[in-house]
Amino acid sequence: MPFCAGCGRQLAGGVFCPYCGRPQEQPVRPPGRARAPGVAPGAALPHRALLTCSIAGALALGAAAAGAFLPWLGRSGPALSGTDRDGWLTFALALAGAAACLLSAILKSRWPFLPALLFATSLLAVGVFDVFDIMRTPGLSAANVGAGLWVTVGAGLFAVVACAAGLALAPESAQEYPGSARAQDSSSFSE
Repeated sequence: MPFCAGCGRQLAGGVFCPYCGRPQEQPVRPPGRARAPGVAPGAALPHRALLTCSIAGALALGAAAAGAFLPWLGRSGPALSGTDRDGWLTFALALAGAAACLLSAILKSRWPFLPALLFATSLLAVGVFDVFDIMRTPGLSAANVGAGLWVTVGAGLFAVVACAAGLALAPESAQEYPGSARAQDSSSFSE
């Protein structure tokens, strides 16, 4: 329903506001309900996509960091933890990537996703390399790959997707984020 531009009360229709008498040429949104430019009515604001990608990326990279301490080689062969192989490298890459994802949420910017994507891709590459390294070892197969390495690879793949989505979907301008400093400096949001 429309709102009066003069007093802000909800209108049932008509040409004049029944409360203050102001002529109503077009309906006006109530204060605090402005939309970002280019956002269709009823659409979620762009900062939700950024926040979703930030949280998804950080959680996936957190899972990959945990995978570094789980078994990377096990079952019928000697049990090796991820920290006995490249686990410390994947742990460092996961922490750096998760920090970049969280920084993206804090700054409300998509650009921290770029280093996060690089960290996640590197982590995934190390994990995939170690899976193939185990499978190439005589007497070992994919059945010998431990749960920690599969967690690292799966979480790394999910983090790559979340970070790439953050780069692709998040708006470039802070003006599109309600409540940001640049949005408050802006004079108005157009429909």
